[in-house]
Amino acid sequence: MKNKHITRLICAALAACMLALTACGNSERSDNSSKTESADAVTETSSAEDNSADAADGADDSAAELTAEDYKKGGDYTAAESMKTAAASYDPESDTHMYDALKKEFGENYYIEMSTQGAELTFALRDGEIAVSSNYGSGTYSGYYTKDKDFYTISEVTKSYSKEADFDYDTRNSDPLFGGTADFISAEIDENGNISEVYAIDEDFTQASGTIRYTFNKDTGALMNYVITPDGMASTFYTIDMLAECADENINLPDLSEYSDMNADTSEAESAAEDTGKAGEE
Repeated sequence: MKNKHITRLICAALAACMLALTACGNSERSDNSSKTESADAVTETSSAEDNSADAADGADDSAAELTAEDYKKGGDYTAAESMKTAAASYDPESDTHMYDALKKEFGENYYIEMSTQGAELTFALRDGEIAVSSNYGSGTYSGYYTKDKDFYTISEVTKSYSKEADFDYDTRNSDPLFGGTADFISAEIDENGNISEVYAIDEDFTQASGTIRYTFNKDTGALMNYVITPDGMASTFYTIDMLAECADENINLPDLSEYSDMNADTSEAESAAEDTGKAGEE
């Protein structure tokens, strides 16, 4: 089960990553019983994951079905100066790539707003912490991984949260830009005059093969969109609405004082069951 959910994340369900990966992902827990509790904790919101998968099933069958107009979408934000500089001197035949400039600028610290097939998504990464949020169909769900190795799953629908403590989590599981990207394949100036680069999906990590195509604005260097095409599966197109350095408000855990603690509810239920069992024995 180690990589099944990350494969689904990269190929289809970024909207569900905070749900699926609390239970699985490339992580090692300190005790096995906690893994079972984690899976139980996300049962309530697992339908959001299913919805994301359904959306992927209805995606374009291949990147070729996307039109030149599709690749004009996104990138309407102020890009980092380093990206503008990289675009100004870009040569698709050279060994200098826009993706490398992107990773150098944002590899360990960024905040992104993106959308795909009706889902609005955000992701923040800074100093090993992450914050993820998705708004898809029925409501908003979010996840936070803190410096204390706590993983929070939060539902705005039920105003509740669950917490996984001592969670050794590989942030690549949730990283939508760099987590699943492997070797450079090709580059071109596309039909719109923008810069297009194609990379392989990191098969060793994701257990899925295929390609990822990134499109950058020729004038500003802004990442406009990217499309993931796993072999034998539907493509998923992501439009980028914002990409910048991560700020405190993007990464900090929100005040949960008005939210119900699902862990506490579970503990109370277990305690009641235990008391009932003891009463029966008497």
